[in-house]
Parts: sequence; structure tokens; C-alpha cells
Amino acid sequence: DGYIFKLFVPSSHNSEAMHSYFKGYNVAFSDYVPRQQLFTEYADADVLVITESFDSNFCDFTKYSLSTKVPEYMACGKPILAYLSNTLYSYEYLKSSDAAVVADSKTRLAQVIGEIKNYDKRYNLALCGLNFVKKHHSREYCNKVLSEIFSDD
Repeated sequence: DGYIFKLFVPSSHNSEAMHSYFKGYNVAFSDYVPRQQLFTEYADADVLVITESFDSNFCDFTKYSLSTKVPEYMACGKPILAYLSNTLYSYEYLKSSDAAVVADSKTRLAQVIGEIKNYDKRYNLALCGLNFVKKHHSREYCNKVLSEIFSDD
């Protein structure tokens, strides 16, 4: 549809197999981006993408974890497209935040890519992400939750 996707893939994963998987999808690959350059790349992006392995061993090991990319991406004020197993906590977390279009299959991925092409949809996802991260990842909120957990009541 005239879109160009630029993926930043760590060099250890930037293989011929990875390139062949995306053949025909107008994807440009770049190697690892140093941490100090990441926020410039985030600012230039239209959509930030989160992916996780669908390997059952990985899913079993990480199913209750929240990737640090999730709140980091939300704080960037960009819409998020997530492609990950629905058995992972990150999947439900992203869905509940209204900051991301979320897919757990190639069929659903094609659908959410269609959805995120809409400017108003992207704008609303980005706004929801900012509001969500401000509310649920602020120092005050975290202190409140920890105080409740460790209270003697």
C-alpha cells in the first residue's frame, strides 16, 4: 500500500531467514541502535512495534512478565502495533490500555495493520498510551501500590 517499514533488528537476528520472512513487504532492515539514539528513532516513527516469540518454551517462561518496551513505548506518545501470543501478560496489558492494536495470528496482524493506517486511530492509540502510562507507571502510583502490598493491615 505504499508504506515502508523500517525494522531495527539486533545483528545477531538480522539474518537471511529474517529477510526472507519479510520479502515482498517493503521492509528495510537496520542493525542494533545504540540506546542514546533510540529516542530519536522513536520520535521519527509513525508506529512502534512490539513482537514476542511464539515459541512455547519462551511463552511459558515469560507469560507473567511485562516487557519493559511496553511502558517505554507508551511514554513516547506513539501508537503501538503488537504481535505476540495471547498467552502472555503483555498481550492482555496492551489490549486493556487501548494504546495498541494487538494481534496473535498472521490473519489478525493483517487486520490490525489495516486499522492502524487510519490517522485518527493512531492518534487515539497514542493518546491512550500516554494517559495510561502517566496513570499506571508514575512514581506516585507505584508508591501507592507498594504501600498497599506491604501495609500491616
